[in-house]
Amino acid sequence: MTLKEIRTKSNKLTEYIINKDILVAVVVAIGLIIAGLSLGWYNNRVIPANPATFAHYTAEPNNTLKFISNWDGPDYIRLSKTGYTDTNDANFFPLYPLLIHLVNKVVSSSLYSALLISWVSLVGAIYYYLKIVKKFFKIKRNKEALKAVLLFVLFPTSIFLVATYTESLFSFLALASIYYALEKKYLYTIMFAILAGLTHITALFLLVLLALILIDQKVKIKKVLIFGVLSSLGIITYMSLLFSKFNNPLAFITAQRSHGWLHLHTNYLTNIANNFNLINLIFIILLVLSVIYWWRKKWIFSVYSGLFLLIPLAGEFGGFDRYTLVAFPVQFMIYDKLKDKSLAYTLVIAFFSIIWAYTVMQYSGGYTGS
Repeated sequence: MTLKEIRTKSNKLTEYIINKDILVAVVVAIGLIIAGLSLGWYNNRVIPANPATFAHYTAEPNNTLKFISNWDGPDYIRLSKTGYTDTNDANFFPLYPLLIHLVNKVVSSSLYSALLISWVSLVGAIYYYLKIVKKFFKIKRNKEALKAVLLFVLFPTSIFLVATYTESLFSFLALASIYYALEKKYLYTIMFAILAGLTHITALFLLVLLALILIDQKVKIKKVLIFGVLSSLGIITYMSLLFSKFNNPLAFITAQRSHGWLHLHTNYLTNIANNFNLINLIFIILLVLSVIYWWRKKWIFSVYSGLFLLIPLAGEFGGFDRYTLVAFPVQFMIYDKLKDKSLAYTLVIAFFSIIWAYTVMQYSGGYTGS
């Protein structure tokens, strides 16, 4: 086979992959996973990890990928084995630990089980992100849509899409529900919304967005209310579980206090001051800009962006930058503004990549769990 024939076949293969949404999602996900693992592994070879054992996953000390499960990550794995025995764990929503438990019956390593779920979910998240971008911005070619996808997978805190956190699973379920709502396939929307409600506390914001999408589509209020109740069954189910277990259906909210949140009277200003940093300031600015930007273009995105500003108002910045990862209108806004400005877009991607790399190194060393 000649060099020219090899190039021709390679170009055809690339063209085939780029035209298939699911293949694009697989390739991008694999690229992000390899980049994250490689950078984290190298970082831990040259920079000593955080000596605090509570910052790391210690149940499998000889597992070479243990560095990708730090801080909250090991808690999800622990819950997959023990279940909920303490109200302080109620802020960890149950679907991810349940899936780890089920996969662990087939895969011997709990860590590998958790990572497998996160990585498969990452493919799903990228796939639906791509579908939404193409629909919303009326893009036909994936080469253009990939510019928007990169703003998602290289978002400064997207390391949590690769780690043993719920961000991948929730992003997949949330984006799928948003896509099907935009497509007016409400049965699928409800199904994915229910699962999202069992995955992450920001599902409360997602439910508002989904209802607003229906209102924007001129769906009758009665049907919107029925849709809202059905979509809330995931959170309602979790509340029922918490009531039967701890006699407190809102334990997932009150448990936040053990993690520094909701001290609105005693430590409110202190908590905010101690956790405020430049990254949080940037995210606040991005959310405010998103609220303003989408108000006239797509008001439901404006409201959804604004809901994330409630997080720091709860008295803590811990996790705020990670939660902002799923404030998808922020990334849509950046793409919409820069899609025709190649230099500005390149500079933003470069900036995102630098912050992302720094976050990967900090997380893999156990110095931050957001």
